[in-house]
Amino acid sequence: GGRREAELRARLQRAEPAPPPYRTLSGVDVPWEQSPAASDVSLRRFLAARKGDLARAEAMFVAHLGWRRRVFPIAETRSVTDILTDGRRLWYMGQNKEGVPILVMNFLWGYFLEGTTALDCLRATLLFMEREIARAEQQNLHQAIVVCYGGPPPPGFAGAF
Repeated sequence: GGRREAELRARLQRAEPAPPPYRTLSGVDVPWEQSPAASDVSLRRFLAARKGDLARAEAMFVAHLGWRRRVFPIAETRSVTDILTDGRRLWYMGQNKEGVPILVMNFLWGYFLEGTTALDCLRATLLFMEREIARAEQQNLHQAIVVCYGGPPPPGFAGAF
């Protein structure tokens, strides 16, 4: 790994209080050091997002762990399953020539929330993205192309965040 990633990892290991565990999609807590978030690639993302500032990257990483603890697990209710399987809103399209996964999100020109709630659409989106990220990382792929079309996200969807 890189020097900056090692520096960030060392800061996190010395942090008081210690960073919380990483919560998986299924709700299992694992030590953050053993999580996908602690990989060099992932730590590099936190550093890039904070322009190399170690203190800010550390704070962002800890906030990310806290967010995962609040959000996961997500119950896959009938409504969420319907959204994931209807083939209208979210799907895996394939890979580009370089093998990068292409994911599609269709906002359905104002009908994105038709027949469901904003919260269930958000839950389905998070489940879909987390599963696709895990699948890509198993293939040692660390990026994806997300194609969003069908107009802007509905206000209710954005408000569910």
